[in-house]
Amino acid sequence: MRWKQIGERIEKVRKQNALSLRLLGEITGISGQYLGQVEKGKGGLSVESVVQLCNTMNVSADYLLFGRGLTAGGVVDGLSAEQIDITLEIARRVTYFVNSRGGE
Repeated sequence: MRWKQIGERIEKVRKQNALSLRLLGEITGISGQYLGQVEKGKGGLSVESVVQLCNTMNVSADYLLFGRGLTAGGVVDGLSAEQIDITLEIARRVTYFVNSRGGE
């Protein structure tokens, strides 16, 4: 894999979505610090992490991995910082609820 190019595309899409490394890390469950290393080409990602990033930023894996295809608008486009915080809190609560039920 060409992690440097992949990292550059991740950074580009993250910034287009107005996401900080910290916030993207919180949403995806991937350390923001580690995401920063990936963006610099100094780390790789599992398939699961690539899928999580694609879903969060509403971009195709084909684009992130190979630079092909079009990117779509991100899931937080047009949201204020407060709306992003509320969305993140809802996601945390849903995750907690699902995990507390054993993933049923």
